[in-house]
Amino acid sequence: MLDMRPHGENHAIVNVLSAAHGRMAGFVFGGQGRRQQPNVQPGNHVNFTLTHKILSQLGTIQLELTHNPSAAMMHDPARLAALQFLCPLLARVLPEYHPYPTLFLAMAEFCQNLSAPDWAAQYVMLELRLLAELGYGLDFSQCAMTGSRDISQLAYVSPKTGRAATAAASIGYERSLLPLPKFMVGETITTMRDIHSGLQLTGYFLEKHMDDRRNASLWQTRTRLLGHFQHQIAA
Repeated sequence: MLDMRPHGENHAIVNVLSAAHGRMAGFVFGGQGRRQQPNVQPGNHVNFTLTHKILSQLGTIQLELTHNPSAAMMHDPARLAALQFLCPLLARVLPEYHPYPTLFLAMAEFCQNLSAPDWAAQYVMLELRLLAELGYGLDFSQCAMTGSRDISQLAYVSPKTGRAATAAASIGYERSLLPLPKFMVGETITTMRDIHSGLQLTGYFLEKHMDDRRNASLWQTRTRLLGHFQHQIAA
């Protein structure tokens, strides 16, 4: 489940993501009601049936909840913010009926493992995957300045090209580049500062390519997520 928009007094229009058909939108009778509301939360895993009377018109979706990752995270604002940002973002940027099987699997795995200790690193890599799937992938294959393919030495990313460079090759240009945390190029150990840097990196390119300025509240949700790690670093 990606998002839900109220429709009328008690119904809703929802977006769901499937492996075979990508994003699909449909009408849910009683979607704002007490019975259906738990089923239409961002990040939910559902079985669904989409039916159309006329293919050119919005279909009707019947849902069956199979897993609700947010239920166990009600008192964890960072994890909730991650779900409440990424799911609606996917609903806005993914074209309808275009499958993204790799992205679907990564999203499903993230939602299933939201309680894992390394959830934040997984989340950053999921945003990186989204950028790649939509044609805005960052290039961590080699140093853009020297051609070196030792990715363990990559330390910065150009905000203009999305290509990475080593620390040695970036001397004198650090202030104009974005830090690249080591976990994004294979290192297994991460710190709160690494997560914060990773979120700043992916966030820069998400806003550059996907922020249409009409969904301020959505991007405020991501700001809250970033603020959580800023607070952890300060503490």
